[in-house]
Parts: sequence; C-alpha cells; structure tokens
Amino acid sequence: MTTKGNSKEFINGYPFDRDAFFANFHGMTDLGVKVITNFIGTVPGMMTAINTAISEKNSKNLEISAHTLKGAVSHFHAEPCRRLAEALEKLGKSGDLKGCENILAELRHEIQVLLEAMLEVK
Repeated sequence: MTTKGNSKEFINGYPFDRDAFFANFHGMTDLGVKVITNFIGTVPGMMTAINTAISEKNSKNLEISAHTLKGAVSHFHAEPCRRLAEALEKLGKSGDLKGCENILAELRHEIQVLLEAMLEVK
C-alpha cells in the first residue's frame, strides 16, 4: 500500500489504526465499512461547521463543532486529526481564536489524507 499525503503518523501504511478500528467489530468487517461510509458522508458537514465558527469568530460554536469532529475521528484512532480538532476545541473554549486558521489548514490536509485512505478500505 502506498501512503497518500504527507501525514507524519501512519500506522501500517494508514493515517488511522485500521486494526484497532476493525477490532471493535469482532469480525463484522461489513459493519466497519458502513461506519467508514457514514463518516465519509458526514465529515464535510463537520468541517463546514468548524469553518463557519471560525469565519464568524464564534468561539462557542468552534468548541462544539471541533469537539464533535474530535469524537468522530477518535473512533478511527486517527491521532493527527484528533489532536488538531482538540487544539481547535481548546481555542474555542478559551475564546482566543488566534492561530485557528493555521490549525484549520493542517486539519483540512489531515482529513483529506484520512478520507483518501478510507476510500481505499471501502
């Protein structure tokens, strides 16, 4: 498997821990694939919510939307995405949105890398 993007943390060639994720389904791989498909379909809305919160300088909405994304990517053990979402969540909680744009740019990239890898799994 070739890796896509330049994420610094690949686990067995993937930007998420495939083995840990699929272990949650006790051999029911089809169910895991359905969860991946659902995530692929919902992540654009989550990213839009984060974008909107930042562009509107709404720290509370940033905290909530980043927390939602953090929880979603945590199911896949996608640490780069989780850490970046957590950083945005903390900035939202603090009310100081300085640096959000840079973190968001990194998050967009890591989400793209994650989605490309998930499309290979499907």
